[in-house]
Amino acid sequence: MTAKFDNEFQKEFQTIDAFFEKTSDSAIVLHRWIIKKANQQFATQLNYKANEIENKNFIDFIGPSGIESIEKHYLDQLKGVESSMYRTVFLSKDGKEIPATVSTTIGNIDGERVEMILITKWFTSIFFIIFCGCQLK
Repeated sequence: MTAKFDNEFQKEFQTIDAFFEKTSDSAIVLHRWIIKKANQQFATQLNYKANEIENKNFIDFIGPSGIESIEKHYLDQLKGVESSMYRTVFLSKDGKEIPATVSTTIGNIDGERVEMILITKWFTSIFFIIFCGCQLK
């Protein structure tokens, strides 16, 4: 699967499991900000097991340096501005901030409106500081 969603891909799956079968990227599915499912690729990047992340609030895994970008993404959505890709900073189990680029789309899976998120690029801290001008702890 490509790093970015497209309408044809979204039509291919009707269940959360089908979504995860189609991707090799780090991925999560959110329903009302709660992580319904995370694949092991995503969990491993944050030093968790997938079942430790599921049913937790998505914001719990966002580092302090990533809060502003998350707020902007969701505020843009509320304003009707298309916002399907953004950079943010995740927080690992041991408190390390891990920058990433996220691709997201809204869909209906298992009869629920969900947000499907792919982590299209994980960055090293030094890369993120140089190219984004952010300071990480």
